[in-house]
Amino acid sequence: MTAHLSPTAPLPSWMFTAAKDGCVNVKELCRIYDVSKSTFKRWVATGVFPQPDMIVHGFAQPWVKDAFRWRISTVIKFAKEQHDR
Repeated sequence: MTAHLSPTAPLPSWMFTAAKDGCVNVKELCRIYDVSKSTFKRWVATGVFPQPDMIVHGFAQPWVKDAFRWRISTVIKFAKEQHDR
């Protein structure tokens, strides 16, 4: 993994054929952008990458962390905005 300052990697082709209301998580986005989880979380915290569309809370088990999800349409829109810059 490399230390990227911003998400510039091209999106995989499957994203454009997947259901636009489908979701991806942090792990999948880290693979796409080839960054660590901490780098990706920093992008979100500093506004480089959009906030998650939904947060799935771990119920009943306090050790289960919240899961952050982005709609595929959000990721595609963000990538298009980055490309148009």
